Amino acid sequence: AGPRLRVYVIGAGAAIAAMLYGLFHSQQIVYHRITYLHMQLSDFWNTVYGQLFTAALRFWQDNPLFGIGMRQFKEQCIPHMPAFQTSYCDIHPHNMYLEWLSASGLVGIVLFVAPMALIARKAIDALRDPAAFIPGIFSLAAFAVLLWPLIVTQSIFSNWPSMIFWYGLSLAFCIPRVAGRA
Repeated sequence: AGPRLRVYVIGAGAAIAAMLYGLFHSQQIVYHRITYLHMQLSDFWNTVYGQLFTAALRFWQDNPLFGIGMRQFKEQCIPHMPAFQTSYCDIHPHNMYLEWLSASGLVGIVLFVAPMALIARKAIDALRDPAAFIPGIFSLAAFAVLLWPLIVTQSIFSNWPSMIFWYGLSLAFCIPRVAGRA
C-alpha cells in the first residue's frame, strides 16, 4: 500500500496546491490578506505584535520561574518600554504561550503544556478505536488550531476569549471519547 498511498497523497497535495493558487489569484480579499501577512512577517519584530512579543520575552527573561503575575502585563509593560526598546503595550502579549510565560514563568507554562500534552495523547489514543477514528482526526485538528504556538491569540485569562478557547478545547477532547462509546 506504500507506493499506491504515496501517489494518492502527492496527487491530493498537488490538487490542494492548485486550488490554493487559483484562490490566491482569483479572490482579491485572499490576495490582500496574504500579501499583508507577508509584509507583517517580513518585518515582524517592528510590528505591534512583535513589540508585544518582545516585551513578553523580556518579562520572562527577567522573571523566569514565576513571571510577573496574572493580568499585570500592561501595568508592567508601560514603564519598561524604554528599557525593552518597544513602542507599544497592550493588556496581554497576544500569544497564549507568551502570556503564560510572562505571567507565570516556567512553572505556569509547564502546568499549562503538560495537561495539553496529556489531552492530545488521549485524542491520539482514540484513533485506535474504529468508531472514534474520524472524530479523533477532527479532535486533533481542533487541537492544532487551538494550541498552535505561532499565532496571535486572544487572552486565555480573560472572560469571553477564554470561554471560547476552553469550550473549544473541551469539545475537542470529549468528541472522540463520546464517539468511541457509541
